[in-house]
Amino acid sequence: MFTKTIYDNLDKVYDIHSACKSITPENCQNGLTVPLHPGAEKYYKEIGAIK
Repeated sequence: MFTKTIYDNLDKVYDIHSACKSITPENCQNGLTVPLHPGAEKYYKEIGAIK
């Protein structure tokens, strides 16, 4: 739910800080050093961002 909320409101997230503009579903795993949370993984699979 948290991940979906972030991506459903990216315009507001982008307004918070310019560095946030690099956040996209396509690069969701860039730089991760820990596994995705199961809920986040489920969401990314649902939208086709990961397999």
